[in-house]
Amino acid sequence: MDRFITAELSDTDSSLRYYQLRYTMHGPHVDGLMCWDAEKVCSKNFSKSFCEETDMTEDGLPRYRRRDNTDKMYAYHVRHNGKVHYVDNRMVVPHNPYLFKKI
Repeated sequence: MDRFITAELSDTDSSLRYYQLRYTMHGPHVDGLMCWDAEKVCSKNFSKSFCEETDMTEDGLPRYRRRDNTDKMYAYHVRHNGKVHYVDNRMVVPHNPYLFKKI
């Protein structure tokens, strides 16, 4: 399954990583986001926890592999309202990397 759907930023393909950072990041979580409720909790349950392998949860939903890449966070950042926010695999929306390369 990890060949077809990933929830991680690419370490090796910089052009793929560009599109991932631009289009698959959930966040940054700042005031005014539509997914936040009154207590500032994300309705989409981001940020996700790190996970070494993809498996299925008890309710039948996939929990995608999200390896800990916090040691590489310095390289991954997004701008929002002029501020730099550092991101890692916990904020990546699952996607198909093959289709991203077709963009």
